Amino acid sequence: MLKNCLMQSYWNFSPTGKRKMASGLIPQPWNRRFNCTMRQQERSSIMINHGPRILLALILLVLTMPAIAAELDWDQLSAEEQRILKPFGDRWETLSDERRQKLQKGAQRWQNMTPEQRQQAKQRIQTWKKLSPEEQASIRQKYQAFKKLPPAQQERIRKLRERFQLMPPERRKALRERWKNLSAEERAQVKRRLIQRQRRRE
Repeated sequence: MLKNCLMQSYWNFSPTGKRKMASGLIPQPWNRRFNCTMRQQERSSIMINHGPRILLALILLVLTMPAIAAELDWDQLSAEEQRILKPFGDRWETLSDERRQKLQKGAQRWQNMTPEQRQQAKQRIQTWKKLSPEEQASIRQKYQAFKKLPPAQQERIRKLRERFQLMPPERRKALRERWKNLSAEERAQVKRRLIQRQRRRE
């Protein structure tokens, strides 16, 4: 290509001093033709060097699109999952895919629970239903804040919760009443002391 460009840009000087091509036509400036050819070669080089990468990226995009766009249909659930999620069956198509995924994970966790754990889960659900919308919103905010904590701190809080669950019912009730009567500053101090105590035990 470069050779052809150079041959086409061959200059013929006439006796009058005017520059003409062998064909007799006045050509474009040589440097303009040369730059044009160089740009074409650069584009060809880019496609040769990076073409496989671009093609691979496009293939991966096409292959992942069905997975991204695919929704969890009711028929894709196992028979046991459908039984557990039966209350949502009639409106399953109206739920977002994110909601469907969460419900499926919840059903899978339920299958792996012991009878005692299932009973506790039912009690928590009943307690949740009795809460006011404001109380539910407050709990959701606290849960979002919990998820933003470092993993180590989340683990400490989980262990503290496990210790609390192992206490006798009377002891748990007394602690709840005491907690309700504390101010925000006092609650923060209690949390810090509990975390420090948990760290020393570790």
